[in-house]
Amino acid sequence: MNIFVPLIVLACTVAPLFAAETPPLVATSAISSVTVFPDRALINRSATVKLTPGRQQVMFDGLPLSLQDDSVRVTGKGSAGAKVVDVSVRRQYLEKPFGEKLQQLTDRKIAAEDGLRTITGRLGTLASQQAFYESIRVGYGERLSKELLTVRPGTAEMAEFARFVGEGLLTVDGKVQEAEREKRELTARIDALNREINQLRGSGAKESRSVVVELEATKAGDTILDLTYLTPGASWEPLYDLRLASDGKAVELTFRAQVRQATGEEWRQVPLTLSTARPAAGGAPTELFPWHVGFYRPQPVYPAAAPMGRILSAKQEAKRMNMDMAEIAAPAEEERVTQFTAAVENSRSATQFRLPKEVSIPTDGSPQGVTVATATLPATVTYHATPKRSAYAYVKAPVINNLGYALLPGRANVFNGDTFSGTSQLKEMAQGEAIDLFFGVDEGIKVKRQELKQHREAGFISGNRQSYSYRIEVTNHKQGAQNITVQDQLPLADDESIKVTLAEASSKPELNATTGVMTWNLALAPGEKQSISFTIQVEYPKDRDIRGL
Repeated sequence: MNIFVPLIVLACTVAPLFAAETPPLVATSAISSVTVFPDRALINRSATVKLTPGRQQVMFDGLPLSLQDDSVRVTGKGSAGAKVVDVSVRRQYLEKPFGEKLQQLTDRKIAAEDGLRTITGRLGTLASQQAFYESIRVGYGERLSKELLTVRPGTAEMAEFARFVGEGLLTVDGKVQEAEREKRELTARIDALNREINQLRGSGAKESRSVVVELEATKAGDTILDLTYLTPGASWEPLYDLRLASDGKAVELTFRAQVRQATGEEWRQVPLTLSTARPAAGGAPTELFPWHVGFYRPQPVYPAAAPMGRILSAKQEAKRMNMDMAEIAAPAEEERVTQFTAAVENSRSATQFRLPKEVSIPTDGSPQGVTVATATLPATVTYHATPKRSAYAYVKAPVINNLGYALLPGRANVFNGDTFSGTSQLKEMAQGEAIDLFFGVDEGIKVKRQELKQHREAGFISGNRQSYSYRIEVTNHKQGAQNITVQDQLPLADDESIKVTLAEASSKPELNATTGVMTWNLALAPGEKQSISFTIQVEYPKDRDIRGL
């Protein structure tokens, strides 16, 4: 086998300079692998072609219109001793612009219409049977009326007649109801297929791309050509399940991914790799340009134009667009999860998750779920309470990321044992990083915060003073001893003339001077109650008004 080093040729949208006398050989290609990035996908197609000595062209047709021309690369290997001379990208106008999917929908519609005609015929037959039984019932009734004038008909005969007619009408009525139900279902199916067909015809691509590869072979033989290209319209995002073990000693983590693609080509049973690399960030950092400052010069005021609606600032507009995009990207249906895990490959700048099983991802943008990894992280359960904001104590389990790769930020479904506790947002976790995970409320720990008193003094010389006293009570109603972290806060002064102090505290907290957060770490025995009391004092100049208290 001759393996040649590929000649990388930038693709262009014009035809190659070399004009072949014979039409290009159309390669029967298939997707051999897909790598999905957070905002695009790298597609690899392979085809085996038989080459003859000399120059010739091979065409990969039916490629998506979204294909990025400058990303096209062609490599290969084989026994023909071939070299790549040129690569070009062309537009291809489709004779059947809606392709295989439209044909499948049309076939399903025809089958449903055939079924509807069959049911309509069956309903006609059942209507005849109903009429038959009704005619017997009416005829026998007339005969019975006449016989009653002369003789008394037998009871057994009357019972047999009633049974025959009643069972017959009941059976036919049941078949009619079943047929009517099938008719409604088929009618709804045909309507849905008609809408899907009309939508496809309205939005279906009438053109695609083709890549023409010009080769020069030294001898006849088979050659395997590999075509790679980037295409937008594909993405993936992490989704996690976090389950705290019943004994509180471990967290079971299931790392899944939601993959979407609307590239214009179906991915049917393809090897799939998920990459954390971000091509959109570029290959190098952006440069810093000169930063100029100067004196403010008021601009002349012109008459205001008539208002045309609310004008948003750049920051507000960006926020609004992000909200709109979040609504558009919201899943329209439940994800379909295939349970298998991926092989992890770490590089210098990214992590690759190579799924061991081929998957199919339709090109309709719907979320497809795949399991990337499962792991068990050692944990120790404690509790966390912020009674100023919530009257509940939350289960906290500090863990360390020992998976060997970073975890991306993403939505997490949280379970405490078999109980679903809600959803949260998992922060990015670097390899080896410690993070606190929370698993909902535990009613076994009661927390109460009371404001005991307020006091204000209007000073004549020294200034004004305000003080606020609070008491926090924490009770352990659980069977075992528990550790609880309680947090409150001191206000932060925006001016140096404002003085904030913790005047009194039953136990001294850990104070974060930057955030003002006060932390108490309590250890409570079963049934034990502990109290924390403290006073916040604020002093400020007497001729000023203070806000925020």
